[in-house]
Order: sequence, then C-alpha cells, then structure tokens
Amino acid sequence: MLIYISFTFFIAIALSQSDILVLHKQRLDSYPGALCNDGTPGIYYIPGVHRGSNVVIYLEGGGSGGACADIESCKERCRGNGELLCSSRNYEETMYMEDPFGPFSEVQESNPAFYDWFKVYVPYCSSDEHAGMREASNDTANLHFYGRNIVASVVDDLFSDGLIGHVDQKIVLIGASAGGAGVAKSCDFVADRLRDLGSKSSVSCVMDGADFEPYWMANQCDLIDVEYESRVFWNAQEDASCLESLGQDAPECSSFSTFWSYIESPFMIVSSEADPVVHFCSDDPADNSEGSYGREWRRAMVEMATEIIDSGRTDVGIFLANCPFHVGTQIAVVYQDMGVTLVEYQETRI
Repeated sequence: MLIYISFTFFIAIALSQSDILVLHKQRLDSYPGALCNDGTPGIYYIPGVHRGSNVVIYLEGGGSGGACADIESCKERCRGNGELLCSSRNYEETMYMEDPFGPFSEVQESNPAFYDWFKVYVPYCSSDEHAGMREASNDTANLHFYGRNIVASVVDDLFSDGLIGHVDQKIVLIGASAGGAGVAKSCDFVADRLRDLGSKSSVSCVMDGADFEPYWMANQCDLIDVEYESRVFWNAQEDASCLESLGQDAPECSSFSTFWSYIESPFMIVSSEADPVVHFCSDDPADNSEGSYGREWRRAMVEMATEIIDSGRTDVGIFLANCPFHVGTQIAVVYQDMGVTLVEYQETRI
C-alpha cells in the first residue's frame, strides 16, 4: 500500500506579488439555522469569476484554543477583540488575498494541484469545530452553536447556484486546525448531503492540524472524555457511521484519533509528529531527545500512521513530518518544500 493522495498538494504560498485572489461575501440569510455564535448569519466567500470546474471548500480554523466548550471560555472567546470568532457582523464584503496561502494560490508553479480550481472560503464563527447543533440559551452563555448548519447551508447554496454537483467534478473539503477537526466530522456528511441533492461530484477531504494524536499518551487529562464533553456542550454532529456502529453516546466518535476508520470518503491527514498546538491533555512534545516524552510521542504518532497503513485502505493518505509545525497548508516550507518518505507497505516498513 502506498501512503499518498490522488492529487498533489504539498505546494507553497505564492511568492509573486501579482498573485491576488479577490473573494466576495455570500450571506446565508435565507437559511434560518445557519447562525454564528451571536445569531448573525453565517457567510462564505467565493471569487467573482467562476474559473475551473473543480472546487476547493476551505473550513477556517483559529482563535484561542480553536473552540470553546463551557460558558466561561465561550464568554471569553467572544468578547472584545474576539468578536470576529463569533460573529459575521464585521466581515468585509470583499476579501483580498495577496499572495494567497497554499490551496488558494492561483499560480501554477506554487499550487499545481488547485491553482485553477474554484475556491470557497468558509469563515469560522461558531466556535464548535463546524459541527454544533445547539440553540442559544442560558446554558450556552446565550450563544448559538450551529456550525453543522453553516456547513450544510454552504453546500446547499453552492448546489442551488449550480457551482457544485456536476458529473466528473471533484470537490475537496479542506480544513486547518479547528477547521481540520470540522472536516473530519463533516467529510461523509458533505458527501452524503451532495448525493441526496442529486450531485454527481466526487468528494475527498484533507484534515490539516486536526485532533489526530496519540490519546493514550495524555498525561494531564483524559483526551477522549474532554472531546466528548465538548460534543455534548455543542450537540456536535459526529460521523454517522461511527455512531451507528458504536452507539449514539460512544465517546470514541468524538475524537478523530478514534473515529477516522469510520470515514468512508477518501481523505488525507496532514500532521507533524510534534504539533506545537495539537497535544491536548498532554505535555508539549517539543523535546526530541532520546528517552524524552517528546520522543515517545513521536513514536506513538508513527504507530498511528502505521495503523492507517495496516488498515489496507487505498483511498486514505497521511503526510507526517517529524519537525514541529501546525497547519501545513498555511506554511510555505511545508506546503511546497518539505519532503517525507513515501511508504510502500508489503512485507516490511520503511
């Protein structure tokens, strides 16, 4: 088995000053449940020129911790300078990406995989890894958690406008950090929703900097329990196949580390062996000296990658580098220049 993805995408941020992508805001006012935390309508951005038949849909991540899962942390996340994390109110009508990062570059040399694809950018204003389904109440600090509705509404809107759903069209759902976790939770959901709409497009997913980590090495709290508690707070909509197999309350369906095998659509994981952000409930694995916690963490990450190889799936890939970084699709040296060994698994492992 080869660890690879069927499209090349380890490409750099464009260096040409002429590489400017202009995106225009689309409001989801006509979708009542597509709400940011503060009740403003969800939004997304698309180019004014409908270039290319294939489509990248990018779920944004970001903010303090990438999400919030209790009243106090959500109040903190959404106050003051954090308003953009929880509202669409102050988003500009036009987004100008100068030297756009990774998959948004329109320079072929910098982005041979996606340079001529139609780009869709989905801001993150729901604080729930794009997966919640809970209305505002005193129990949620009067904040809505409707990330799943926003994702669904973006898909429906693009389909109704004739931008997705065509025969022989490729759709790649990409997310970074909390957006990567959102892609993990939404990958099959998006594929199923498009199929139910009558779409003929194929759907693949890229999870960049998602919660793919050796949960058994957590030494500060129980990672699976923490992720399950977040799911309960948001009423997050997890992978349907996992819930059907393990039960609606199965904690394992709340962590990408434990539900990845239930995702039926083709997907690729982009990760560092020592992500400086994604080590929730664990010590920082930065120290790579022999006998250190960081060295053991890296070995555990390789063990998880080996599990993917041993699964026998030929539609799943993983890019796993041994140097620390977070969200490789936004880092030029990772996206373009960083190489990893291509592994073919037969009788031995390289």
